[in-house]
Amino acid sequence: VARRAAKQGVKKGTKADRTTCSKTSEQEASQEAKVVFSVARSAAPTTLLAVVTGDASIVSEPPKRSYTGEALIPVFEEGVFIAPTDYETEVLDEDGSSEPFMLEVLPADLSMMPWERDGRTWHTQTRISRNGLPCQWDGRILAEVVDRIEATDFFSPTDWNQKTTVEIRSEKKSEGWFFHAITGEEWLLKLKFRVAKNFFSKDLVTELGLSSLNDTPEIPLYGNEPRTRIQTAGVWQEIELRLCSYGEFNRPEIWSFLDRAIEGFRKMCERQRKNPDDLSPWKQLGEKWHRNPRGFPIGHKCVWDHETLDRLIGLIQSLCPEGRWVWTNKVTVPIYLGEREEPWAYIHTKRPEALYLVLVGSKGVFPRGRLATLPGIPELDDTKPNFDRIRFTFMETSDLNKREFRLFLEEHLAEALRNK
Repeated sequence: VARRAAKQGVKKGTKADRTTCSKTSEQEASQEAKVVFSVARSAAPTTLLAVVTGDASIVSEPPKRSYTGEALIPVFEEGVFIAPTDYETEVLDEDGSSEPFMLEVLPADLSMMPWERDGRTWHTQTRISRNGLPCQWDGRILAEVVDRIEATDFFSPTDWNQKTTVEIRSEKKSEGWFFHAITGEEWLLKLKFRVAKNFFSKDLVTELGLSSLNDTPEIPLYGNEPRTRIQTAGVWQEIELRLCSYGEFNRPEIWSFLDRAIEGFRKMCERQRKNPDDLSPWKQLGEKWHRNPRGFPIGHKCVWDHETLDRLIGLIQSLCPEGRWVWTNKVTVPIYLGEREEPWAYIHTKRPEALYLVLVGSKGVFPRGRLATLPGIPELDDTKPNFDRIRFTFMETSDLNKREFRLFLEEHLAEALRNK
């Protein structure tokens, strides 16, 4: 309130054009502001506001003590009053000329983060960990690994421009990444490599000879797990090394592993280029892919109960044990009867909005009136000249448990078997 009073005091003493302020008007503004401050010694905030604005109607409640105002009074009395600068006007130079007020613009390189300006220096020399302390692992490890990979001319340029991650991808970036370095930890540099599934055996842990943290006294961390880790990720095998000193890295075993990993990734990419579908997860995993609750379109969450799929598969297999299931498609599972070329049924397993079952049968056998009482919101498509399709939509397992659906499924299957 006092600061607002000071503004009001200045405005009363400034000229209409508000470009300059004479010495007399400044003295008058200062004197009026001091009068307003003196009122604050005994006035409540609403009373002070009424004095400043000239509107007595503001005072509608009994005065209340202002502890903040009491604390500010000696500050105002001892301080020097300076009229605030009006930034809406032009700025006058010493010679009286005027220029528009301009903000200073920083050079482009100063407005970037250090890992964006010079990522290699940040990750291999500066090396600040997530906790703000300098990294204790040797930066030469990362520099020499990247140099070895880049010397093969099979990869895209190294991405140094993330704060705690360094990435190297295939020359064709859609084939994925080969190398990740996690640089944000204080004591351990994590190096991750991706190769074809089962390319390395579990004996690699012994071959590389990286002792556990408990057996490495120079690292103040604890754990009995090996610092070489191998895991399967779909059609890939991922190997992770956790290193600290340059001595444990600069050994023939490590360099040999790195060269083999590069070759393993190269062969995987060449195989993928020749037969792209062979490396698809639905080709590699088959039934597991379709039963997995993942694999739906990016950004779309599955809203139906995934247990419904297991229940539907079990129901059809119990009714038709001789059925031939094809699991190698991406979103659908066709079911064939014997050696027929056309499927009897389809299951759409990767639609996020619902689980769909489509039955294909002879034309005109099951009219719409027959389907009206069935669960699963059946829809009849009779637009094809030689067959009809009936699509069921399921969200929960409760519809599959209804007796009328099982009876209809048996009836439709029996009709399909009769019309071989």
